[in-house]
Amino acid sequence: MLDAANQPVAGKLIRFSAARARSSGRSFASTGDDMAACEARTNARGEARCEWRASAAALIAGQHEFWLVTARAEGEPHIATTAIPSWQMFWTPSRTVLEVEGLNAQDPLASLQPAAPAMLRVRAPFVPATLLLTMEREGVLAHSVHAVSAAEMRIALDLKPHYAPNINIAAAFVRPLAAAVPAQDAAMRFGGDSLQASAQHQIGVRVKPEAYALTVQVKPQRDEARPRERVSVNVAVRDNAGARQAGARVTVIAVDDALLALKPNTTWNLFAAMMRERHGALRHEALDRLLRRELALGARHDFRPQDERLERQDVAKVQGPPQTPVRPASAPAPAPAAKPAAMASRMMAAEAAGAAGAAPAVRTDFSSLALWQTDVVTGSDGTVDVQVPMNDSLTRWRIVAIATQGADKFGTGDATLRTVQPLQVISGLPLGVRSGDALVQQVTLRNTTAAALTLEFSANATLHGLEGTPAPRQLDAAARAARGL
Repeated sequence: MLDAANQPVAGKLIRFSAARARSSGRSFASTGDDMAACEARTNARGEARCEWRASAAALIAGQHEFWLVTARAEGEPHIATTAIPSWQMFWTPSRTVLEVEGLNAQDPLASLQPAAPAMLRVRAPFVPATLLLTMEREGVLAHSVHAVSAAEMRIALDLKPHYAPNINIAAAFVRPLAAAVPAQDAAMRFGGDSLQASAQHQIGVRVKPEAYALTVQVKPQRDEARPRERVSVNVAVRDNAGARQAGARVTVIAVDDALLALKPNTTWNLFAAMMRERHGALRHEALDRLLRRELALGARHDFRPQDERLERQDVAKVQGPPQTPVRPASAPAPAPAAKPAAMASRMMAAEAAGAAGAAPAVRTDFSSLALWQTDVVTGSDGTVDVQVPMNDSLTRWRIVAIATQGADKFGTGDATLRTVQPLQVISGLPLGVRSGDALVQQVTLRNTTAAALTLEFSANATLHGLEGTPAPRQLDAAARAARGL
């Protein structure tokens, strides 16, 4: 409703009435008295909506008749009239039958919180009806029966934690036979098809799976380590409520973070992999065939509903008992390659030499995988300590812990650890020279520690068979800084 300035009129009472009419080709002539339909007030946009709840018997009219629907505003002389064909009174427009309030159906990540109040809005395709509401996935998780007496109703949903990650809400509407008889007669008068006994609709709903999530905390003993050192890493596992998880199985992995920068490893997120959307495995074909048959008034002695259970029994009698397929034993997944024996012996010799005060050996082990240890079990306090051996790489390591508890709880946690040398000496002397080149030896000193260092620097040089030893120099190296000489 709009005013003289073409602006919406809010709060105006609109009364709707209807009367039978016939068309003369150019206009409509009323053939009966007005029948009060419904009334409503306009909203902020000037719109008024209401529902005309008329029985099927009252709506029966001739095949070529129309209904004139008139809208009258309270206190206004003007009216608005529209003509609706009689057959359209029995046509149900396409609309959303099932809708969860507050849930954006267009958002694929929208989900409901289990144990939180949720309302299902049901718009019945016909009334009256009996509604069988089921929550399904691998089977029927829950069911309820409701009597539908209005075109729209709200039903409270009782969501359980084990409904995660998703369920299908199925609604089967069954038309009572007493209400179907006048609607059947009305449809046949207009030359339409016979009405079905039921209608079925379903909607998929995601449920938040936090009840199955584990919180995994990875804490190295220190943030930095020397090459070839062993660092103790503490792994703590708790459930979503914060309770410590004793006996949880943990897999600990130490990998070079530079490798993950090239391509992240998403397979470590075990919780996300196990909580993907699951497809429904429930089939109820016999019930569908029984409810979707056409209404046939009178006795039908030859009718027998299809039952897939009886069909399977008949097939079993002909084919015999089902044979269990023999699957070839699959080889277990290979474990990550261990370090060669020669390399391991060189590392042990280098560690022994370093302990004895000898010169450090040349670095040889630069593998991107430092540890892959499975079947680590947490103690009674939900924690476990794992020794992570460092190799010769000077890099940042990512320590990942993947935890499982039982058959339905999963979690992943990670932390970083850097391997550094406290003092690095980087020579700037070129590897190749030409005759006549003048060389200037440049050296870069890098202090990777968090404290300033006082250094004594000396260098030995051999030129034309003569050895020279410059005097040592005292240098100051700032914390986490580099300087050139």
